Amino acid sequence: MVRIRKSLIIKVIMYILFSLGAIVTTFIIYKNINSEFADKFVIGYLIIVFLLVPLYFLFISILNMRRLNGVEIRRRLLKFIGRFILYSVLILVLDHFFRPSKIDLLRTCSISLGVSYGMSFYDLFKKKEY
Repeated sequence: MVRIRKSLIIKVIMYILFSLGAIVTTFIIYKNINSEFADKFVIGYLIIVFLLVPLYFLFISILNMRRLNGVEIRRRLLKFIGRFILYSVLILVLDHFFRPSKIDLLRTCSISLGVSYGMSFYDLFKKKEY
């Protein structure tokens, strides 16, 4: 008898729901459907895309990080913090020279956070042991 892991079933369900939501949202936008339900569906789907997907990657990386030893975790966190500070300062300096009237700290922090997190913990996403 074949045992299917619960995490695999949850992943497949998430991918199917995500794909169906993308198809329905694309259809609503393409056909320009103006109803209260359509508006709420598109807004809900966008919230899921922008909140649930990053939380999923954070959850998977934390689960896989448990298998690392303390020295490796500390090294990765220090790299993450260092890269975050470096990219934030770099973006702010470039914005100061090229767009001095449009310096946006939220944009700067979000770009720096995503890039430094991805560079520091990318290999944890590839591990299949969770």
